[in-house]
Amino acid sequence: MAPPPLKYWFHMNNYVKIGLMAYFAHLLFVFIGLSGIFHESKKLNIDSCEKITGPSGFSQCEHALMSNTPGIIYAGCDPMRLDYNSIMNIDHLGNKERVNGGIWRVDSRQTSPVVEKFNIDEFEQRDNFHPLGMAIDIDPKTGQELLLVVNLPYKDKASVEVFSVDGLQLTHKRTIRHPKMSSPNSLYVFHDDRFMGDVPSFFFSQDHYFSFIPLKMVENILFGFSYVGFYNARLNDVEKGVTGMMFANGLTGDDEHLYVAETYRRTVKQYKIAVKSYPNDVHPRVTLNYVSEAKFDMAVDNLQYDAQKKEVYVAGHPKPLQFMLYTFTQDKSSVVAPPSQVARWNPSSGHTQLVLEEDGSYFGGATTAIVDGQSLIVSSLVDTGLLICK
Repeated sequence: MAPPPLKYWFHMNNYVKIGLMAYFAHLLFVFIGLSGIFHESKKLNIDSCEKITGPSGFSQCEHALMSNTPGIIYAGCDPMRLDYNSIMNIDHLGNKERVNGGIWRVDSRQTSPVVEKFNIDEFEQRDNFHPLGMAIDIDPKTGQELLLVVNLPYKDKASVEVFSVDGLQLTHKRTIRHPKMSSPNSLYVFHDDRFMGDVPSFFFSQDHYFSFIPLKMVENILFGFSYVGFYNARLNDVEKGVTGMMFANGLTGDDEHLYVAETYRRTVKQYKIAVKSYPNDVHPRVTLNYVSEAKFDMAVDNLQYDAQKKEVYVAGHPKPLQFMLYTFTQDKSSVVAPPSQVARWNPSSGHTQLVLEEDGSYFGGATTAIVDGQSLIVSSLVDTGLLICK
């Protein structure tokens, strides 16, 4: 006769059920946050802002940064991104003409800012150039300014292009590609002579792990396989930084800390940058150790670290679903432009503050906010030009 079944005080099936309930509760929490249904768009500190436009092509400037000269802004713009966006799997091009992107120089020191386009030297993808994230460095040997640019070419492999800057001339120095850097988004140059090659080493955000479109469309909600990597220029190789992220996006830092925007969690995380040596490895390695984080009422996008105030400026989308609806809709006149938001975070105190908000009627879809003295400069993925606030 078989023995009676054991009576467990808590059956394994219950653990499975609780695990599934927790997982779906997490998904619901993420979705509610991304829906923006509890956020009421408003206008805040917008009266002192002026929209700066320029020649044709000075639009959809997803990323902007300060050059090494105060008052001079570099903007990476891609007017084709509303019709073709490989990150969001949007392709509305059809029979439309393919338009190249470009890098623009904005001199905000003038009463009327001067907008000029860089001339780009010949390189492999010059005629298929669609810039995204950028970073600036100074060549320690020559003292020349270097500009690193993520290029997401039309239906081709992503790369990081390195240029030297001379006036309005960008001279190509190097193309960097790597299988583990298949979908780079943002860049942050790491200054340490032990990692210097013929170009600087840098951190990069990999916004998607998969290239297969059905998986790519759901991975950042269901799996969190996005990550931050480190390109070691001395070894010409990519090393692990931080994994398990839900859409790793903007990067910034101060060489002691790296700040990472995690878009779908609406969070900016702070990591301590450490260099370690191991007995069986002749090369030092970079590691990132979690320190703290801040939550925002928006899907966070690009970041900028203000070294003077030791604050991180965050731009993003307070109504993310509205932003996605706008980008996915082919006829933009049939939908409302998404609102913009800018906030700042003091990692030492943990304090966050809303700096600027716009309901989309004047300047929507903010993706970058940078500080230059008393001025705030905002760029957008969906709007034209830049917004400069005094």
